[in-house]
Amino acid sequence: MISQNQRRTATRFYSGQTVHFIQTLEDAQRPADGGIMAVTRKDVDIAAMLARLYFSEDEKVEIEGTLNNILGYFDKLSEIDTKGVEPLAHILPVKNVVRKDEVKPSLDQETALGNAPKHDRGHFVIPKVIE
Repeated sequence: MISQNQRRTATRFYSGQTVHFIQTLEDAQRPADGGIMAVTRKDVDIAAMLARLYFSEDEKVEIEGTLNNILGYFDKLSEIDTKGVEPLAHILPVKNVVRKDEVKPSLDQETALGNAPKHDRGHFVIPKVIE
């Protein structure tokens, strides 16, 4: 259930159409079998209106089917037994590959400019880029 405060916030940041969308979400209920709700034509119409997208009737039918297929995949995932499985953010171990920032001796100015095609008063000279 979306709180009155959340509804006011949505109204403040978006148009009144968003509040209508939130109210339709509040009215929606999870199916008795515990499965995932199906996307209806009304849901597609409301999402298209909020995104300011215009679809033909054939496209709406295709979008509705595609979204229901996606929700079906999520329903399949909910059947997997995940007891005892540690949650993770990445499949592979992530480690910082950046080296420590240590002060080391650097090239002196004469050595750095030694291979430069052109240099003037201790600076590299490059062709003009912006006219």
